[in-house]
Amino acid sequence: MSVEKDYEIINKILSENKDSYYVDFVPITFQNADFAELADYLEKHYKKDFAKGIIFTAFTILYYYESVVYLDNDCEDPVYPDLINDDLKELELDSLAELIQEVIMENWSGLTILFKNDGKYSLMQIKDGCDVFFGNLSGEALKIVDQLITQQGLYLKKFEREYRTDSFEEEGGWKIEPDNSPLSFHSESFWKLKDKNDKRVSLLDKEGKVLGE
Repeated sequence: MSVEKDYEIINKILSENKDSYYVDFVPITFQNADFAELADYLEKHYKKDFAKGIIFTAFTILYYYESVVYLDNDCEDPVYPDLINDDLKELELDSLAELIQEVIMENWSGLTILFKNDGKYSLMQIKDGCDVFFGNLSGEALKIVDQLITQQGLYLKKFEREYRTDSFEEEGGWKIEPDNSPLSFHSESFWKLKDKNDKRVSLLDKEGKVLGE
């Protein structure tokens, strides 16, 4: 298929928000703002381990299924402009692993793996920090992904709400976009403030106030 067709399928899966899942550090969901302190600790001490687990999962999917992988292409000033719209599956594994680790460790967006299973398409989206999302995932593929995530000491959870795609453009190429990450389930995080390189700078509450201030 063409790159345009691949992105059309990716956007359709995201907009339909069907059989959607996300990856979390913990098996429970915190219902108060106290999780922010724990989240800071986990990000400081466990983020590298998280990245390793996600890389292992992504590589297994890439080699088990018919698949393609792309960087997000809606950034004004992308970190790797020469790789936009290229199938990153053509990269050496070490290079792709470094790229995924940078997305997670440096909090910038992001890349999407589109893979075919049981005659349909599913996706794995890795965005800034610890934001990993699966769309249109069911049947045998769901079982396999769940096993892979569990093997890494992480938890695959059902995404039970609307996947928000609304965003706002700011001056200088900055933008505000929804926070669909695990942190938004545990805390008051509602928006992400992103710079022109699509790197997450701050998390905001529903009213636009920077969290932690």
